[in-house]
Amino acid sequence: IFFLTLLGLVLVLLNVEFIPKRKRVLTCDPYDLVGFKIVTPESAFSLDPVDRTTAREGDWSVVGGDRRSRAEKKTVETYRRLVCFIPYVEKFPVKSDEKLKVFGLEDSTRQLTVIGKETILLSMGDDTPSGTEFYLIASSEPGQVYTVPNSMKKPLFPDFMDLRNRRPFSDLAEDWNGIPYSWILLSKEISPLRM
Repeated sequence: IFFLTLLGLVLVLLNVEFIPKRKRVLTCDPYDLVGFKIVTPESAFSLDPVDRTTAREGDWSVVGGDRRSRAEKKTVETYRRLVCFIPYVEKFPVKSDEKLKVFGLEDSTRQLTVIGKETILLSMGDDTPSGTEFYLIASSEPGQVYTVPNSMKKPLFPDFMDLRNRRPFSDLAEDWNGIPYSWILLSKEISPLRM
C-alpha cells in the first residue's frame, strides 16, 4: 500500500496524464462563434444569428440564395460545439503551395468560414490514402495540414435543410393582429366571429 501511494504521488508530481488530451483543429469557445458560411459543390449558404448581440442564446437563421429559414436552436448549439471540437488524427507541416495541390487543398470545393473573435477559413481536401480520414487546412495555421476522421465530413458540411427549423409554423406569431393563430388555421371550418 505504501508503494502504491508513493507511486501515485510521484506520478502526480511529474504531471503524468493517464488520459491523453484530445487533439483539436480549433481552440475556441462555442459561444464566441457568431456566424458560419458553408460552401459545398451542391450549395452555398450562411448561418447567422438574427441579432448578433444575442448570438449566445438567440435565434439564428439560415440564408442561401433566395432561401431563408429560421435555424433549429438545438442544431445550431450542436454545430457550434462541433466546430470548436473538431478532432484530428495527425498534423503535419506543408512548406509550399505545390504540396497543397497533392492533398486537394489548393482549389477546395468544400469550405467553412467560422466567424468569431477572428474569422477562420477551413478548407477540406481529398481523402487520405487509407480512406479513413480527409485532409483539412485552417487559415489560422496556413502551414499545417490536419487529417480528420471521415465521420466528420457530413456534420461539418451540412445541407441547408439539415440546419433549418423543422417546425414550419414556429416562425409565425402566436397572435396575429389580435386573432389567435389557431383560429386562423381553423377559419375555413369554424369562424371565430360566429362563436
